[in-house]
This record gives sequence, C-alpha cells and structure tokens, in this order.
Amino acid sequence: MASCTAVFFLGKHDRDNGGIQIMHMMRLYENDANRICIEKPSAWDQNGEMLGLWYCTTNVLDDMMLLGAMYALQDEAVITACREAGCGENTQKKPWEMYDAEDKLPRLYELAKAAYKASGAKAVLISMKGSQMTTFTEKAKDYEMDLELCPSIFERNHSSR
Repeated sequence: MASCTAVFFLGKHDRDNGGIQIMHMMRLYENDANRICIEKPSAWDQNGEMLGLWYCTTNVLDDMMLLGAMYALQDEAVITACREAGCGENTQKKPWEMYDAEDKLPRLYELAKAAYKASGAKAVLISMKGSQMTTFTEKAKDYEMDLELCPSIFERNHSSR
C-alpha cells in the first residue's frame, strides 16, 4: 500500500508574515508505484479539485516541480513540451508514466526551472522520514524561487498498526 511521504505547497509569498498563500498542493506517494498528485486544496470559498496524477521516476523532486509547472503555473512552454512527450489531457483517468519519456525529461526539467524563475511563486516542501525526497534537498536549491525546505527532525509512533 502506498503512503504519502512528501507534501509540496505552491502559492504566493505572504508579505505580511512570511508564510504562504497556498494555491496548489502536491503529494508524493511511495511504496507500491511511486506517484505524484496535484490538487487545488479546499478553502472557505472554494471546493478542492484534483488536477492530475503522474507515475514518477526516481527523480521525484524534478518530477514534482514539472507537474507543478504544468498544472499550477500553467506555463505554455512546459504544457506544450509535456504534451509532445506523451502526457495526456486527463492524467487522472490514465496517469502519465514518465518513464516512457525519460529521454525528454532533462529538457522538460529545464523548462520547469525557467517557469519557476519567472513565476514569483513560493513553495514549501515537507519531506517525511524515509521519503526519497530527502535525498533531493540540495537539488531543490537549483530552483530560483522562494522556497522553504522542511525535513523531518522528530518522529513519535504511538501505535504499531
């Protein structure tokens, strides 16, 4: 069974208190088939909505950033390149298996980096103990944007279930 091992918030920097106004949320699931989903979270004035689901490679950080550049930033260059690489219109019904486009991924990752640099977005990456994401914290600094990395520093388990 898959479990969520990392959460990524994407939104706008809150100038008044340094927080984030969350516009989108992504979750990394690991253990059976690694996948990332993106959604608009619910808020007092809107219902949540799932936007996409991808089966990712072992390069989970860049995969997640690419997913965000496509669905959250809606960068036209990223969308066009992803469609050309085989990403379907509705990835909820048939998730995109990114392994099928491995030769195209380096270019897609560079397009995503450019999209974030131009976006003015803020991101918060929460990585739980045991997540693949923990090995990518240094690589996250390659993205020129407001970014907070939140690795796990304490764990308590009250139940063995």
